[in-house]
Amino acid sequence: MERYDGDGYKDADGMVIKYWQIENELNQAMFTTLYGWREPTGTAGLTSLWADWDFLTTLLDTLNRAVHDSDPTALTTQNLHTDIPPEYNRLFGLPGWPAAAFQWRNSMDIVGFDAYPNYYYADPINSDTVGERVDMLQELSGGKPVIIMESGYPAGPLELGYTEEKQAQYLVDSVHSAVDAGAIGYIHFKLTSTYQPSIEVTEQDKENLELIGQLFEDGHVLALLAWIALHEDEIPHMIEVLQAVEPFWVPEL
Repeated sequence: MERYDGDGYKDADGMVIKYWQIENELNQAMFTTLYGWREPTGTAGLTSLWADWDFLTTLLDTLNRAVHDSDPTALTTQNLHTDIPPEYNRLFGLPGWPAAAFQWRNSMDIVGFDAYPNYYYADPINSDTVGERVDMLQELSGGKPVIIMESGYPAGPLELGYTEEKQAQYLVDSVHSAVDAGAIGYIHFKLTSTYQPSIEVTEQDKENLELIGQLFEDGHVLALLAWIALHEDEIPHMIEVLQAVEPFWVPEL
């Protein structure tokens, strides 16, 4: 903040930043440890501070206050993860994303969120979901401005039905959906890729992915847990299949 607040002390040359993303998908910090995106990784994350809602709230409040203490004219946001149904958070005694938006509405000036409604399946293209979540977050936050910090549709793997044409359609329709709902901004993540992942996706993988993806999105917690218990040996591979879309957000370098 000191480097970019433009107050004349220790400033970066010619650069002032007035908009600050103070955290990343903090409301699902616990679950993202399972993907290895926060430490401690794996199941250790389920009992870490990332699973402590009071800690998460204090962290967000502290970061928000730090920005405003340094520059009262700066604005803050953080991108709520909105793709995990609230039923899964409640299983661990944590608020779902709508409750997080309501509880944390005073800890950010602009409500940001991420939405990847086609992460688990290529069709149908759920671009309208973006605008629907803008509407919900505006209501939950008491009318605060809402920005889409991340949204996207992968260009592959082709075996799972993803294509660049569908990606382009999602981009056009999701932007219109966001604008029509009153969003103040849209950051797309990202456009295309020709990179082919090393994992082989089998027909059985496709069937499993379709089944568990539907159970997950519909919030059928017990049915999903039962499937996981019956297929324990397949879980490491299925996590790789679930993340097979990740290389397709970014261009090949």
